[in-house]
Amino acid sequence: MSPNGFGHNDENDLRRAIDGFRHWLGRSRKRLVTILAALAVVVALVGSYYQVEAEEVGLVTRFGRFVRISNPGAHGKLPFGIEQVQKVPVEPAA
Repeated sequence: MSPNGFGHNDENDLRRAIDGFRHWLGRSRKRLVTILAALAVVVALVGSYYQVEAEEVGLVTRFGRFVRISNPGAHGKLPFGIEQVQKVPVEPAA
């Protein structure tokens, strides 16, 4: 047995497993990058949509600084925390 507690066969098995993973990663790299890119696009699209209800207005801030007011309806914003929306209730006009 070696000083680190592993036998010779255990070390060979670990090396074979690492080599197998490297081989799989080399073959699958393009597919993996495509899947990660598609996932990032889906997350960005979901994070970009927001809805302002009829009795609200949306205050949109970019990096904490006010940029615009959103009226009721469906809207889009920059994702990943770049823009944030705070919905504020308003009284209906008489």
